[in-house]
Amino acid sequence: MTDLSLEEKIQAALDRFASATPVTTVQPATIEPSVLAAMIDHTLLKPEAGEEQVRQLAAEAVEFGFASVCVNPLWVPLCADLLAGTQVSTCSVIGFPLGATLPAIKVYEVEQVAALGADEVDMVLSVGRLRDGDVRFVYRDIAEVAEAAH
Repeated sequence: MTDLSLEEKIQAALDRFASATPVTTVQPATIEPSVLAAMIDHTLLKPEAGEEQVRQLAAEAVEFGFASVCVNPLWVPLCADLLAGTQVSTCSVIGFPLGATLPAIKVYEVEQVAALGADEVDMVLSVGRLRDGDVRFVYRDIAEVAEAAH
């Protein structure tokens, strides 16, 4: 793949993302609480989080109508079970917290959390590679995870 081809693919992906992401301008004082709540990912990623905290997180997400509950992979089965039959999605993190792992490991993480009941994933990309300007690596990293997630 040439650098130009890679640049074109990156631009095409950015264009697709921009056109697929609705932009809503809302005055903060006029937004309905339920509309705002539906945009929130209720997240608990502390390594010391225990089952009681995760159960509380899920209950709050259902009570307030949040978009999702985002947890570490260990808690995906519990969240998927607690959120079954609700409008709240189960989300898990991939490559968290540093993103400094191999793309193949991230793909494996996606496959595992999907099998455990995750509806969506939040990925941490390789910050070091991005800072180095290695867009080819970063693109492949994201593309492989996205392909595994779909």
